[in-house]
Amino acid sequence: MFEFNGFSEKKADMLARFLIEPRDKGNQVEIDEERSATQRNIIAHLESSIGHYKLYTQQETQQITKRVQKELSACRDTLKETLELEDYEEEGAIPVSAFKEAFQTLDLF
Repeated sequence: MFEFNGFSEKKADMLARFLIEPRDKGNQVEIDEERSATQRNIIAHLESSIGHYKLYTQQETQQITKRVQKELSACRDTLKETLELEDYEEEGAIPVSAFKEAFQTLDLF
């Protein structure tokens, strides 16, 4: 299953161990090839590690994208300039905090 999603065998094994191995062992992991976990336990572990999330269908993603584009169209140029000003090293990347600040400055967030 993991390899189907782009994981190498080694990374798939590491992810599976992360999800299945007991968490209270500290840095030491006791490898047990026969160990398993219920789907409920794996989902609980993922939720505690990642937090709540929602997967969107392609149609939902397109609807959200259109809505965001519509909302940002009025201030597109200003937002672009504000974000470019935050890119001090001119690497094409800024911290999330600067992105949030730009949205707050334009009353979008």
